[in-house]
Amino acid sequence: MKRNRLVAVVMTSMVVAAGAGWLAGSQIQSPAEAAAQTAAPVPSPILVPAEMRELSTDIITRGVGRFGSPHTVSLAPSALKPDRGIVTSIADEATELDLGDVAATVSGRPVFVLSGDVPSYRDLGPGVVGVDVMQLEQSLHDLGLDPGPVDGTYDSQTGAAVAGLYQTGGYEPVVVTSRTPDLQPLFTALVEGADFGAGILLPADEIIYVSSPPVRLSEVLKEPGVSGEGDLLALTDANIAIDSSVPIESAGLVTKG
Repeated sequence: MKRNRLVAVVMTSMVVAAGAGWLAGSQIQSPAEAAAQTAAPVPSPILVPAEMRELSTDIITRGVGRFGSPHTVSLAPSALKPDRGIVTSIADEATELDLGDVAATVSGRPVFVLSGDVPSYRDLGPGVVGVDVMQLEQSLHDLGLDPGPVDGTYDSQTGAAVAGLYQTGGYEPVVVTSRTPDLQPLFTALVEGADFGAGILLPADEIIYVSSPPVRLSEVLKEPGVSGEGDLLALTDANIAIDSSVPIESAGLVTKG
């Protein structure tokens, strides 16, 4: 009986030892097996809806704003007036002056801003022909005043439009009538081509021409109470220019506009 019990114990021990050996063997991994189990999984495609959009890059830089170089303005002498008059008012500095605006008054008479490259140099009236008349007519047309054909000939339609310019600003135009016969021979003698009876005159000192209105009054050179002769004011372009720079490696990313 004791012998049979001993055999059973020995057999049981052998089974337990074999099981323990198998369990230990199953827990042992080679380096290749361990690496395979810890490696990242094979990536799979990730799908998202396609979008159409503009790609841009913001480049921030610093600059200095400035107006254009100023140029001084003086009034042309008028043969219709005995002297250069006295400045009675002038627009404030930094004022933007557009087509048809009054920049100043001299002896109570307006000085209108008109568009043109030829400076005012003579009095205008019926019968006068020239480029200066044509740019006057163009300015009047741009202001909505009908000067008739823009042909460089000052006729009655041109005069009517000039009268409209003055009246719009609240001023009376210079008119030659039968009651002002002294102006007729004076104007005819002084202005080549003039030949008229009654009509509207435009004194040379009551207009200034600028190439591209609006402009900015950058400096007042005369105060009210002094003679209108000489430089009256300084004007600049009303647009602001920006002086700036960008790194050379970013220059290719910058486009006009």
